[in-house]
Amino acid sequence: MNGCKWKAQRHFILLGYRLINANSRYLGVNIGLGARWSRTELVTQFIGEHAECDLQGLYLAGDGQLMDYHLDVTHAIPNCNSRENFKGILYGKGRAVFDGRVLVAKDAQKSDAAMSNNNLMLSEGAEVDTKPQLEINADDVKCSHGTQLGSSTGKVVLSAFAWNFSTVSAANAVFRICWRNYPPAA
Repeated sequence: MNGCKWKAQRHFILLGYRLINANSRYLGVNIGLGARWSRTELVTQFIGEHAECDLQGLYLAGDGQLMDYHLDVTHAIPNCNSRENFKGILYGKGRAVFDGRVLVAKDAQKSDAAMSNNNLMLSEGAEVDTKPQLEINADDVKCSHGTQLGSSTGKVVLSAFAWNFSTVSAANAVFRICWRNYPPAA
């Protein structure tokens, strides 16, 4: 973020489609620094056994900005693993949407899938709509999904103001702390 000339009032769209072959590993990291309107759509399908897919995301949205994420991961083949872990930091009247779906087909036995979406809201005007979904049609699987919304209109923001930080500076500081630990260790 140092020296970055990113125009936070621009529109941005990313469509990513991937087929994961047998015995392969894919790691994708998506970083969203805020835009007036940003949509990221990631579609993944396993086409061979013993494959892994790890999708990580970190996003920041402030006043008048929308970060919109849509994930669709299909386990159509047995013995595959997927991880989807997205974290957001929102301040001002920033808004985020997370719509994630993992589909485990009937024949995709021994699938292992985990999806999470965690968000930190630094102001009362921030808004997050989160919808992690699992659709499981197989019997022998290990799957989980979840979301967390945290508000720090208390200690973190008060500490930032005590040090004469603005809300935007506080959001940037939290983003940098998260970035140091990205992507999380497997």
